[in-house]
Parts: sequence; structure tokens; C-alpha cells
Amino acid sequence: MECLAPRIGGIEYRLRSLSLLGKPGLRASRVWQAGLQEYDELAGIGWDWQSLDSSTVKAPFAQAAVGPAPTDRGKQGTKRSILCDRRGIPLALVIEGANRHDMKLVSATLDAQSYERPEPTVHQPQNLCLDAGYDYDVVPTNCATRCNP
Repeated sequence: MECLAPRIGGIEYRLRSLSLLGKPGLRASRVWQAGLQEYDELAGIGWDWQSLDSSTVKAPFAQAAVGPAPTDRGKQGTKRSILCDRRGIPLALVIEGANRHDMKLVSATLDAQSYERPEPTVHQPQNLCLDAGYDYDVVPTNCATRCNP
């Protein structure tokens, strides 16, 4: 089968033509949610210890969604903020421009969870591990309002 995809973004074009994406983001979200449900049934999501962190990656073919990376001499890049359970299984993902500070992505990342999180209890507490990039007064408040409704 000959690929008619443009040279940039070709994989997305091919996936759309094979109807694997459907509406942008919708099908991927459903697949992720189904995968989390199956994982929860087989092994159980490790809600007791979760971690949230971000990483900056280069984006040589950057478009409107990316910004200059402050740690890479202002080159274009993206930042991925990810929330994982205790075994490293991704529970939520947010992608922003590289110029966004880690602590500004906490709320969006916690809100991006597509699988319903159980309420923490005295016998089954839930902990969130963050590194020094999140050491700001607003972060504990944002976490508390989202994790203890």
C-alpha cells in the first residue's frame, strides 16, 4: 500500500485513513480508559502511591502548541506532564509548550485522569510524590481540592 501522507505528520494521516483515530483524541482516550480498566481488574491500580512529574522534549517541527524551552537556549519543545501509579502505569497525561512551569501543570494533569479514582480512606490512604519543581504554596492546595473533594 502506497503512503500518500505528507512528509511531516505522516503517521497521523495514515492512522486517520485507517480509521484508528476517529475524532481527534476521543478514540485514544477510550483505548487508554479501557486499558486502565483491564489493568485494574488484573493487577489493581496502585492508588496508594502515585507520582507526578514532567519532562521537556525537543520539537523540531514545532507548531502553535509548543514554546521555547527555557533550559535549551530557547529552542522549540514540548513538556509532558504525567501521573503514574505505584508501578509506573500512566494514569494521566498533559502536553504543553516547553515554557510552562511544572507547578502550573499539576491541576491539569490531576484533572486529566480518565479512570475514576476511589476516595482515600484512613485504611487506604493515597499519597502523591512530587520533586522540588513542585515546591510552591499553590501546589498542595491544588492537590487537596482535587484529591479530597
